[in-house]
Amino acid sequence: MEDLIPSVSLGAAATIATAAGLAYYCLTSQEEPAHTVVPVDDQSVAVDGNPHIRASKLVPPGTFVEYMYEDTKTLYESFQRGLRQSKNGPCLGYRPGGKGAYEWISYKEMFERASYIGSALIRKGVKADNSTCVGVFSRNRPEWIITEVGLYSYSMVVVPIYDTLGKEACSHIIYQAEISAVICDRNEQALILVRLAESTPVLKYIIIMDQASDELLAECKKARIELCQFDDMLKLGKEHLVPVKPSKPDDIATICYTSGTTGTPKGVMLTHKNVIAAVSATKMQITVEVGPKQDDCMISFLPLSHMLERCCEVREYTPFVFLREYFLLLDFKEKSGPGMRVHSSRDKLWLWAKVSKHLDERNEL
Repeated sequence: MEDLIPSVSLGAAATIATAAGLAYYCLTSQEEPAHTVVPVDDQSVAVDGNPHIRASKLVPPGTFVEYMYEDTKTLYESFQRGLRQSKNGPCLGYRPGGKGAYEWISYKEMFERASYIGSALIRKGVKADNSTCVGVFSRNRPEWIITEVGLYSYSMVVVPIYDTLGKEACSHIIYQAEISAVICDRNEQALILVRLAESTPVLKYIIIMDQASDELLAECKKARIELCQFDDMLKLGKEHLVPVKPSKPDDIATICYTSGTTGTPKGVMLTHKNVIAAVSATKMQITVEVGPKQDDCMISFLPLSHMLERCCEVREYTPFVFLREYFLLLDFKEKSGPGMRVHSSRDKLWLWAKVSKHLDERNEL
């Protein structure tokens, strides 16, 4: 009989017990379901009688949702609406160094920084038009959103680059999208790009958020790539501020590249109209009862290189905070300040994810 029982360490046993307890808690503490505009099991209608082609029940047949507000047809306008609706309230929250209390950047301050980074890129010779693609190679942090809004303010295109792509994929993206400037968060990412210089001759500028290392400085000099500190770019843009030239609805907002699991990464071009339509359609489906309130806060831990996170961000730019690691989620509840809260169901999902991750890492089941 003992031969049929797998050997499980005390740590794994405790984790299993925790998982079982958590599962019981989730099943026995369900909150009352929120009311939606249409029943969750009957949200669409068949188009021309074809059950495989569906359309929303919230709009007349043959029509599609394009936007919800006349003054919000681009991502730039979406941010401006958030600024007005919040009355210049808190926009981006973060903990310097991952410790201490959360610090907040207001909507106005955030837009000023966005204008500075956009103006600095223009000062460096980057064109302020919709043919210009700028790469962002960074984990989630305030500078990511500041850069994004800065690019939209001058009709430029955001192209996310992420760690799991691999060197060849990074080289392909920079070459194909003709990216002359990439904003990075860490030296490790910047070094990857510099070492691809021979295959990416179009790359001229690397802007780094962290302090540049001596190794990075030397390699950039050798590759003839200009290295700039993000904070220095903000100062440059402030000194040479350029009037905004916002994107239009049909302008490309972002090019999201696939992960490359089926070959060379493929770029998906999304216009401002595309993203606004997707967010507006979702918002129409969700009632005021379910949707975010003015004092709610979004937690940014899904990668900003993926459109789901960025679409959540676009919902009138509800205030949101950046977490360095998942384990800071519960800590956020204590440190974020009044008016900011985490929904209990999210706590359950987070705990379940942590337990599952721990079991996977131990590889004992």
